[in-house]
Amino acid sequence: MALAITAAQCLHTITEDNEPIATDLSTPEMLGVFEKALMSQGDHVQHCLLRTLTAGILCNLKSSLPTSSQGQTLQALVKVLAQTLEVNPTTEITSLIQSHFEENCINGVSTNGENTNDESISVDREPSNKKVEDLKSLILSQQTALEIISNLSCFEDESDDWADMDCSGSSSSEDGLDDEVDVMDEEPVMMSPLCLSSEIHNALVAQNIPVKVLAKLNFHEKSLLDQINSSTKYTFLASGLLRLQCRGLVCMQNLVTAVELEVLGGPPALIVVWEKLLALALSDQVPSGEEFLEALTGALRSVIQKMSTIKQAPKGLTQHHVSQLCNLGKSSACEGIRVNILGMLGSIGSLLAFEETAEQTVAAIGIQLIDIATKDPSVWVIAEALDAIFDTFGDGKTADIVAENINLVAKLKNMLPQLKSKLRQNKSNLGDRLPIVHNAKTNLIRFIKYKEKQQ
Repeated sequence: MALAITAAQCLHTITEDNEPIATDLSTPEMLGVFEKALMSQGDHVQHCLLRTLTAGILCNLKSSLPTSSQGQTLQALVKVLAQTLEVNPTTEITSLIQSHFEENCINGVSTNGENTNDESISVDREPSNKKVEDLKSLILSQQTALEIISNLSCFEDESDDWADMDCSGSSSSEDGLDDEVDVMDEEPVMMSPLCLSSEIHNALVAQNIPVKVLAKLNFHEKSLLDQINSSTKYTFLASGLLRLQCRGLVCMQNLVTAVELEVLGGPPALIVVWEKLLALALSDQVPSGEEFLEALTGALRSVIQKMSTIKQAPKGLTQHHVSQLCNLGKSSACEGIRVNILGMLGSIGSLLAFEETAEQTVAAIGIQLIDIATKDPSVWVIAEALDAIFDTFGDGKTADIVAENINLVAKLKNMLPQLKSKLRQNKSNLGDRLPIVHNAKTNLIRFIKYKEKQQ
C-alpha cells in the first residue's frame, strides 16, 4: 500500500497542467488501473488516501478522458472526495491525545516527559507509530480532497472539458462617454465572467460537498490546541490542522462563488459563516502566516459578495471593525490580503449606502479607502481601492451625504495625476492586472464627472 500511495502522489503531481503526460496516461490500460484504484475497497485511512489521490489524478486527466465516460468518472470521483471528508480529524486527534495523556498519568509521567512518581521507572510512552501515521494520512487525504474540490469549483479557461454551460465571452461595450482618457495603446479587454459547469455543480450538490466543506471551517477549541502545543510529539498535528483549515477556506471561497445560495443553506447559513469568519479575522488568536490570512480574507470576501447579491447587509458592523480589518491589511506585505479586504469593504459599503443608520460606518469605510488609494505602494491595490470607492459611493442617500462630508470628489481629483503617473511607470510590470488598473483610471474620471453633476 505504501508503494501504491507514493506512486499515486507522484502521478498526482506530475499530471497537473501537463498535457503530454496526461495523454500518455489516458490509454485504456492505464485508465483501467486508475478506475480500479478509485473504486478499491477498504476502510483504512491508507485506502482513503489512495482513492483521494487517484481522484486527483483523474481530475488532471479530464481533457484526455473519453467523452463517453467523463460524466460517470466525475460522479465517481466526487463521491470519493465526499467520503474522504466524512471523518472529523479533530475527534481522532482528541482521542489520541487523551489516551496518551491518561496512559502517562497512570504511569506517573507528565505531559512533557518528566517522572512525577518517585517509585515509577516508567518513561513517557510515545503514541504508536501506526496511530500517528494514520492521523498524518487522514489530514493529508482531506487536504488533497479540498484542493481537488477547489479546482473543480472554478474554471481556468473556457475550454474546460466538463463545462457544458455557455459562458458568454461578450461584454457590454462602453456607451460613447467622451471622457478625457489618455491614449495608452489600445484599451485592454477584460476577461469574461467565470461560470460553473452544471455537471460539476450537480455532482457537488448531490454529494453534499458544500456542507462537508463548511464543517472543515469549524475552529478548534483552545484547550485542544494547548494540548497539542504542550508536547513536541504533536507539533505536526497543529500545522496539519492549520493547513487543513486553510485549504477549507480556499475551497469555501470557490464554492460560495460557484454554487447557488440555497445549496449553501440560504441566507441564514451565509450570515453564520460570515460572522464566524469575521470573528476569527478580528480576534487576537487568528493564526499567523500570510497563506492562512489570505485564505481567510478571500473566504470573507466571497461570502460578503454573495450576501450583496441578495441585499443582505451585515449586522452590527462598526467603525472599529472597519479599522481593524484595514489594519489587518496594512500590516501585511501580501497584496492579495489587502485586495481581499478592499473587496470586502466595497461590498459592505454598497450594502450600507442606503441605510440611514449606517452613516458613521460608511464614513469610516470611505476614509480608509481614500487613505489606501493615496498611500499604498501597489498600483493594483490602489485600483482595487478605487473600485471599492465606486461600489460604496456610486448610489444611495447615505453614501451621497457621506461623500460630501468627507470631501470625496476633491480628494479623488487630487489623486488622479498621481494614478496616471504610476500607471505609466508600472505599465510593463502589471501583466494581467493591467486591465484592472486601466479601467480603474477610466472609471475614476467618469465617477468624478458623475458626482460633480449630482452636486
